Amino acid sequence: VSGFYNELTDKVSFGSEVIRTLQALNGEAVSSYGLEAELHVKMSPVTFSSNFGWQESQRHFDDPFSDRIPETFAYPNMTGQARLMVHLDSLGIHVGTEFSYVGKRVGHPLTRSGYDQVTSRYYLPAYSLVGLHLQSEPVTILDNRTTRLNLSVKNLLGQSFAYPGIQPYYGIDVPGEPREIFVRLSQEL
Repeated sequence: VSGFYNELTDKVSFGSEVIRTLQALNGEAVSSYGLEAELHVKMSPVTFSSNFGWQESQRHFDDPFSDRIPETFAYPNMTGQARLMVHLDSLGIHVGTEFSYVGKRVGHPLTRSGYDQVTSRYYLPAYSLVGLHLQSEPVTILDNRTTRLNLSVKNLLGQSFAYPGIQPYYGIDVPGEPREIFVRLSQEL
């Protein structure tokens, strides 16, 4: 477990310029503090690992920018991951699952026309993803050459989520990846 406190200067900021374009600006100060934790446990045939992060960050402005929102855009205040792997040596396979969580994030007001006019901000909701992995042990079949099979499913439950967008021309956030299935067969030649 570790804690941190940072004072950053000249953090990149995005501002609206001529005719719906963005310009990267240098000059924001940010104070940030938080906690991070990791846990790894291995008790054959099971391996478990997890990590967790929490942070609070505030941008600091000099006048005339004091009416701008102090939250750091696109950074979730909480993230976490957990992985569980089971080694089934008698079957020659490894089976695992992964869970990840991303907390809510402040979206960029230039991206969404329907944001809160009073607070000049909108939030992207938190989301969770589940993955599944299967990997075979190398098997010798063709003239003492090894063969291996891998199967991975990302976003197993088909969760809809979005990454914060910053390009006002499109006016939308970037959609997250849908369910994806990967199958790989490798053969030593």
